[in-house]
Amino acid sequence: VPHICDVKVGGYGMVRCEQATIVENPTKPIMTASWGGGLVFGKCHSEKRVRVDSYTKWMFDGEEYMRAALLWVSGYDMYSPTNKGTAIYHNYTSVPSKYFDLQVDKKKRTMEEEKGANRIRLHLGQTFDGQVSTKDITKFAGSRVRHLDQYLNFSGVVDIDDPETWQHRCFQQHWIPYEHPQEIEKMLPGWKLYENARTVRQPKMEPCKDITFMMDEQKRSNER
Repeated sequence: VPHICDVKVGGYGMVRCEQATIVENPTKPIMTASWGGGLVFGKCHSEKRVRVDSYTKWMFDGEEYMRAALLWVSGYDMYSPTNKGTAIYHNYTSVPSKYFDLQVDKKKRTMEEEKGANRIRLHLGQTFDGQVSTKDITKFAGSRVRHLDQYLNFSGVVDIDDPETWQHRCFQQHWIPYEHPQEIEKMLPGWKLYENARTVRQPKMEPCKDITFMMDEQKRSNER
């Protein structure tokens, strides 16, 4: 099954998901820090609690990473599926039109692209130059049951302004406890975060022993 686990520099210097690797015969869902618009299943309340920011016009790179970050800090975890279930795909064989081919005022579009890119940077705590709209920013920011810095590290983006520090994350990830679990506890009556969960030492991050990342093997083979 496809498993998105790494990032790279995309357009406008945005953090973009790297091409999916392939996990061979996974028997359990595989935790990841990434969210990809091409294969998404989740609880409906995630769309209400973490709304799509409508002030990021024309953005193709960066918006998936931003969405992953806002979902994660709001308490949601992301997994790649196993090969034991059934998935429904949308057929994109023939796309009637593409938004970046639309005939619009070029100056206006350039301005909207700059503001959209900077809006993403604002959500992610990234430095930027130029224009940005802060209108309704908190409306689209989700909640904060975990810290943004935790997500950046979890996803391998150690310093978001320095791509040279970004790290590989195609290994077994482990759940990060909530720093402020009260909102989640309210959503799930009867569930409580263990008192010691926030102080539990996280396991050493090592390659998963029971799954095989086929794409990594292919990359190494090509390098030879």
